[in-house]
Amino acid sequence: MDTLNTGGLIRRSPVRHPRWRRAALALVVLLALGGLVQAVHIHHQDGQWALVPSVSPDRLTVDGRDYRRGDLDKQPTDWVRRGTTSGGGTIYTPAGFNGTPTVLWVRKGNKVWGYDLIGGP
Repeated sequence: MDTLNTGGLIRRSPVRHPRWRRAALALVVLLALGGLVQAVHIHHQDGQWALVPSVSPDRLTVDGRDYRRGDLDKQPTDWVRRGTTSGGGTIYTPAGFNGTPTVLWVRKGNKVWGYDLIGGP
C-alpha cells in the first residue's frame, strides 16, 4: 500500500482491485444465482434438489395428480406410452384404463420404476 506523509499524518491510498477480479466476482455471483434458479425449478418440477433433472424423479405430476416413486419394478405386459419425464424417461400407464391411473411406470433403457398415486383416485 502506498502511504503519504503529510505533516505527521499518514494517509493510505484507497485499495484498488484489478478489473479482472471484479469481473470474476460478478461471474461467480451470476453462476451461483443461475444454479440456484435451476435447482428451484427442478425442485418445483420433480420434488428434488438437483441441478440436472432425474430420469426417475422422486415425485412425478401427470394430469395435475402427484405420484411417488417406488422401487425398481418389473416391466408390465400391457402399458401405453403417456409422456416423458423432465430427465428423458418415458412415462407409461396401464392399457385400456380410463380416468386417473393409480400406478404409473417410468422406463429408461432396461430399468423400470413404479409410481403410486398420492392421495387416492
